[in-house]
Amino acid sequence: SVARVEAIGRALRQLHADLTQQNRTVPSQGPFFKTLGEGADVPAHLRWAGKQRLVNRRWGKRETHKVVDEVWRKKKAHDEQRADVGEAPLGMPEYIRYHFQQHYGVEHMVAESAHNLVDACKRYAYDAVRTAATSATTASSTPPPPPPPPPQDMALFLEVLHGRADEREHDEQVLLLQHLREAILEADKDHYGMKAENKIPRDVLHALLPSLFASTSADGLAEIGAALDRSYDAEPGVKLPEAKGAGGRGVIRWPLLFEADRDGNQSAFVECIRS
Repeated sequence: SVARVEAIGRALRQLHADLTQQNRTVPSQGPFFKTLGEGADVPAHLRWAGKQRLVNRRWGKRETHKVVDEVWRKKKAHDEQRADVGEAPLGMPEYIRYHFQQHYGVEHMVAESAHNLVDACKRYAYDAVRTAATSATTASSTPPPPPPPPPQDMALFLEVLHGRADEREHDEQVLLLQHLREAILEADKDHYGMKAENKIPRDVLHALLPSLFASTSADGLAEIGAALDRSYDAEPGVKLPEAKGAGGRGVIRWPLLFEADRDGNQSAFVECIRS
């Protein structure tokens, strides 16, 4: 019947959508990547039809962060160079291909590196989301510690790559963090007599949050404050030994909130702001 055909059509369209979403978010599990050929419908950075197989090298998190940061930085410079001669910027898929061509020159290595970059970003973002979902559904008398948030730089990178976000969102995040650092530095100077000490009492920083995030809702401010406390309680070096007479206020070595660890992980405070 017509209704039956329409139902099958809807089911097939949903299956296609599910598979497309899975391809975008779920990392590869095999030793080699399944390539898509060189058709015009294949994103520029994933085009490969050579005989040599592309090895999944399962990049580490630190290496992935380093490459993502380098791509953002060098693409911005490349966009400016093209603008100087009246040319439009490359899209992110085209730029990734260009970026690895500048590094390797050999097309096999270009394609393999591009596949590894995308797979690694998907793996770290996907694993964080999956861990969060698993923790939320696990029954236990003692609640597990909150899982780490998805790395926002990798998640945003994938969104830009897939055309679901604009590169300006990354620029806005960078500018936001820059302004935030400057505001906390001024508060540091004010508190310690116009000489920055690179530290600030935790309650002073908490009291500063509403003015720093004036357009943020009360719930959003509560989330940022909770993330600040997680950084204070759990991240190495952020909590300073309490000075005599401090009265339990706690002191934060605030520059460390903006520094990534050796694996490229950012503080809970910064990840919350970027999310």
